[in-house]
Amino acid sequence: MSHTRRRAVPRGSGLARFVAATASVGTALIHLVMTPDHWNEWTLAGVFFVTTGVVQTVWAVLAVWPGGRALMALGALVNLGSVGIWAVSRTVGVPFGPHAWIPEPIGLTDTVAVALEVVVAVCAVWAVLRRGGHAEPGAPVIGAVVVAALAVAFSTAVAVTGASEHTHGTDAHSDGGHTDGEREGAGTGANDPADSTERAPGQDVSSEPEDTDDGHEHDDGHDHEH
Repeated sequence: MSHTRRRAVPRGSGLARFVAATASVGTALIHLVMTPDHWNEWTLAGVFFVTTGVVQTVWAVLAVWPGGRALMALGALVNLGSVGIWAVSRTVGVPFGPHAWIPEPIGLTDTVAVALEVVVAVCAVWAVLRRGGHAEPGAPVIGAVVVAALAVAFSTAVAVTGASEHTHGTDAHSDGGHTDGEREGAGTGANDPADSTERAPGQDVSSEPEDTDDGHEHDDGHDHEH
């Protein structure tokens, strides 16, 4: 049984599989963190992000086990498909949705996610094609995986932080860039041009003389509409 299981694993693919799994966890985390922001913009986009994140997480768990070529090929296809969708959305825009055919800007968060997906795809393809050596991780493989894990953890943390700042910035500008103080001032008439004139302390507004068209001031207590 163990002999059959070992033959299902492409020999020499240990390093590639572990690096691919590490990168897959990183890009899955980014997709899951960005899900609420995209869900608010478009439900289908939110579904895509959460589905991609879950699939990449499950694949990463299965990849560290001695999986066969089919699993590696599936990982390559999923991540290359995600990269392709990203490329279309950043060049000509997706052909449907609320922002159809409108290219999206390239940011740090999506750049890191795509870079990790490319790593996953390359390593998965390498695991499929590699035939020399042994699948079991030795000391060099463990060292390389640790370095790769640290690099992925750092880049993922930077991307997640950038995603959080982007979300907060979007919320801050969702009301047109006005602060609470400005809204309160607008509600109380603090910026009303009619109140810009200076009044003496204790002077009643209703007692101010009213200018008329003939240049005379009338203080008879009646309002005059023109």
